[in-house]
Amino acid sequence: MLNRGKSIILLSLYVNDGICATNNEKLYKQFLKDLSVEFELSDQGCCEWYLGVRIQQDLANKSTTLTQTQYAKDVLERFGMTGATPMSTPIEPNTHLSVSDCPDSCNSNKEFVLEYQQIIGTLLYLANFTQPDLAHRVNQCSKFMLNPGPSNMIAARLILKYLAGTTEKGLTYEAQPASRANLLWGFANADHAGDPDTQRSVTGYVLMIAGAA
Repeated sequence: MLNRGKSIILLSLYVNDGICATNNEKLYKQFLKDLSVEFELSDQGCCEWYLGVRIQQDLANKSTTLTQTQYAKDVLERFGMTGATPMSTPIEPNTHLSVSDCPDSCNSNKEFVLEYQQIIGTLLYLANFTQPDLAHRVNQCSKFMLNPGPSNMIAARLILKYLAGTTEKGLTYEAQPASRANLLWGFANADHAGDPDTQRSVTGYVLMIAGAA
């Protein structure tokens, strides 16, 4: 972050990709000029894609929407779920994953294990970026990455069926009234001894700012 009085530049870098946000175009251009002295870079203009995330800005309504529609469709195609009948939730009600569903010894079906790991890995990328509605179930499934059983694979594919109906979903951040500007909202809840293996309660929470998580 670069702060010059009321002017600010926010910079995010991932390997050789970067994205900048600023409220002062003159300061931004000088920043790029100074940076180019030490590093080879190019200005691609207004950002529309970043790390597979589509960025749609509506300046008139002061909103920004982040989606991963193409990535989600690629995931469904990769695992043969393009034509799947969508589910309304990523988890069936009153179902719990347990270590008792896993094989007694390490699963010898390497292709089965690898496919399970690939499904959960690709879903984690969605859950961490633009679809937090996947986060809980993907997190539960990720506990069984080393030794998944048939019920774990069923749970993973049910998430894909839910994804089939939510590929267009994303996060929309909107300008807020002065009374709520930069206000962070938090919500939490927990069940009662919902983990079948440890008998511990499972807590869920969501943090929101500018209208989205």
